[in-house]
Amino acid sequence: AAQMGLLPDGREGAIVTFGNKCQFMPMLGGVLKLVRNSGELASIDAQIVYKADKFTYRPGIDLVPAHEPDWFGERGEVVGVYAVAKMKDGSAYVEILSKKQVEQVRNVSRAKASGPWVTWWDEMARKTAIRRLAKRLPLSTDLDGVLHEDDALFMPPEPAPTPEEPEQAPPPKRPTRRQ
Repeated sequence: AAQMGLLPDGREGAIVTFGNKCQFMPMLGGVLKLVRNSGELASIDAQIVYKADKFTYRPGIDLVPAHEPDWFGERGEVVGVYAVAKMKDGSAYVEILSKKQVEQVRNVSRAKASGPWVTWWDEMARKTAIRRLAKRLPLSTDLDGVLHEDDALFMPPEPAPTPEEPEQAPPPKRPTRRQ
């Protein structure tokens, strides 16, 4: 947490247990803090979209999505999440994920059945959209390190090769023709 410049305060990051081990995990507030530190960002936001919300986005035509939630009505079930970053030069970046895509990310997480995915699903969905968006933004070196560290929580470990599998030799090189 200290190396990333984030506090384990439940907003910027949290210490999460996996079995009998603990690991610091940046949360949405921490990722947002590091994205803002790049100096080129005017604003960034991520929102959950519900079935009853009005949501439109036409890539190549609209700069950002148009999202009209009925804040005080029955919004229905979650259908997706999106993140929008507006840059100081007026350009914008958008990332949209369906609920199914968010669940695919959750399913490769070590914490899929406990911890933040269970207690703070909305927060983790918004973080997922921002993490995907952040990969295309001008990054501070701090954020690049945080995203790399955080990937370990979402990616299953590489399987070790089994002794029974023979090593495969690389394919032979084809001779090149000269003209």
